[in-house]
Amino acid sequence: MKKVDFLVMEKAWLIQLKGSEFDLKVLSESFCLSDFSVTEDQGSYYLKSQQFNMANEIEEVYRSATELLTFIKGAIEIYSGQSYNISIARVIRVDEERQRESFVIAPPPMRAASQAKMRARASICRGTEITNSLPQPSIIESYVAIPRQDERVAKVFRIWVSREHNWHNLYHMYEVVEGNVSSMSQIVQNGWATETEIKLFKRTACNENVLGDDARHGYTKDLNLKNPMTLSEAQSLIQKILNHWIRSKCA
Repeated sequence: MKKVDFLVMEKAWLIQLKGSEFDLKVLSESFCLSDFSVTEDQGSYYLKSQQFNMANEIEEVYRSATELLTFIKGAIEIYSGQSYNISIARVIRVDEERQRESFVIAPPPMRAASQAKMRARASICRGTEITNSLPQPSIIESYVAIPRQDERVAKVFRIWVSREHNWHNLYHMYEVVEGNVSSMSQIVQNGWATETEIKLFKRTACNENVLGDDARHGYTKDLNLKNPMTLSEAQSLIQKILNHWIRSKCA
């Protein structure tokens, strides 16, 4: 069924979003200078982008919107440390007469993601407090721009958004950063984390005696780890490192 559209004045594609009202409202207030926007209209929220309007097929629009939403969620979640429950509800085509036509596309199967994702407003990482506040628009817009130009950041965003924040995936994201800057010592030199923090994270993540089946390694000779890092501490550490890494690319 078609209805007159009041969000656009010409032929366009819109992406209707679904999720919690709070999360959607935060998104709508986080972008003001970008080439895309999240707009509320009559209780529903829509993602708009000129990028969508270059596509001809619905599937192409959906793929483009999925990628953009991943980058948006990755940016806002890594910045704030919170998980945002937002996804695509439907693709909407607006014709030359501003009439809407809706399409629902079944998403591909995704890995379980949200069980171990951070949600607290503030977290502690080995005595260093990370303040998780609502995003500042200019910073978040910069965060979203980076993965559209840098595949390494795009990879981290995809992992962060779509996968559980367990030891394997946290280590995977850390390795992307370390590989990008060339070494652990460079991360330390940049002031993104201390050598003690990183070494404890690595020792814990790989230690089968501590983590059992959740460890990266199936066997370890490291029997002297008396004060292992907790998973929440590891999540906070990786979030901190990722924030520093991404901001270094925004400069």
